[in-house]
Amino acid sequence: MRLTEVMQTKSMRFAFAYLDGESVVQVMPLVKCRDFLKEQIIYTYTGRAECIYGFNPGYNTKNCKDYTGFILSIPKEGERIRFMRNFHILVEYEKALGFTELSEVLQFDNPELLFVKGDPVWQEGCFNISLYSLLLRALTCELDGSFLSITKGGDSETSDGKMWQDMDMFHKITSRQQLVDFVKKENYFPDTSVDTIHNYTGAYYMLVSRSKMESKNVGWMVKEYEDIPTWAENW
Repeated sequence: MRLTEVMQTKSMRFAFAYLDGESVVQVMPLVKCRDFLKEQIIYTYTGRAECIYGFNPGYNTKNCKDYTGFILSIPKEGERIRFMRNFHILVEYEKALGFTELSEVLQFDNPELLFVKGDPVWQEGCFNISLYSLLLRALTCELDGSFLSITKGGDSETSDGKMWQDMDMFHKITSRQQLVDFVKKENYFPDTSVDTIHNYTGAYYMLVSRSKMESKNVGWMVKEYEDIPTWAENW
């Protein structure tokens, strides 16, 4: 399988996985583009499978619904060190949103691979999985106690580099319940093309690029983010 993926400054790749006793079972290929995770989520919950940019989402993830499980591949040692050092920031973010099932990270004998287990709500919708994977990737950046302190996000011309310029978007998420409600509203975009879902329904577009959303049949989501007060002034 050859995927067409835009350039990323970070080496992290993702694959849905679950725990089977002491073993970790990987249920899809590792992908660098986080948007492929949305296609897999749609297939998991609706059975809709449409190939895009070389990715066919028809993988069986039925054992992954009790929690959000990822195998993460992080080939660059510096990124792995920063990820482990910063992981507590993700946990504190979840606590602030009212999560009770907090993210955990397990290490393998292979130092390039990690298993992350999180609250199931993170994988129950396209926006949620996009946000969670963005947060995980952000942990590989230089941070000083918060996501807003990113100092080495990469070239602004790359896909993830643009996102690091707008990290204050996380202020707009105020509670775990809000993430639950978003799943109900988006309903896996039944009347939206897979191309639009792939390119325009991720966390960055939902929270930042509202004008583009209006013309992509997801304008209803824009109103969900208007006038939301920040939950932590200095997060």
